[in-house]
Amino acid sequence: MTDPGGNVVVLPTAARAGRRQPARLEALRVTVGQLDELSDRLQRISPRSDWPAKAWIIAATPLRMRLASIRSGLNDLGTMDPLAEPNTVRWMLDLSYARSRAGQQLDAIMACLHVLQCTDASPAERAREAEIFAFSRSELLTALQEVRHLIAGRFPAVFGEH
Repeated sequence: MTDPGGNVVVLPTAARAGRRQPARLEALRVTVGQLDELSDRLQRISPRSDWPAKAWIIAATPLRMRLASIRSGLNDLGTMDPLAEPNTVRWMLDLSYARSRAGQQLDAIMACLHVLQCTDASPAERAREAEIFAFSRSELLTALQEVRHLIAGRFPAVFGEH
């Protein structure tokens, strides 16, 4: 925040940061819960190229229903205001990279599902998209695990008792 002259930047004091910490931890718990749920949902989908479009629609519905909140949670991680602690910049860069990878793989999965849920997709298209889905799912699970690991390393209280 700047003073009326616009020349002074007031850094967060420990007292102000301390007041924000519980809200930040709760927001992180919610986001981690969403990411864990996404991981669980993805692991439950066993991609098969011989599934008809209807089977893909049914299998992907739980994922699609949570897509907006998952994207929101990933975006919220990018707007975090971490305290001025050692290695904050490095941590934010690592988190940004993991979030970006997760977003890219989520986009790839949704693109695959778009084709797999079409009734007019050829068997060759289905086979290719199912293969891409499986690869993207694996990559997304890895990226989500990295996001979780980064949060756990910086905010271990997120994974403690609620």
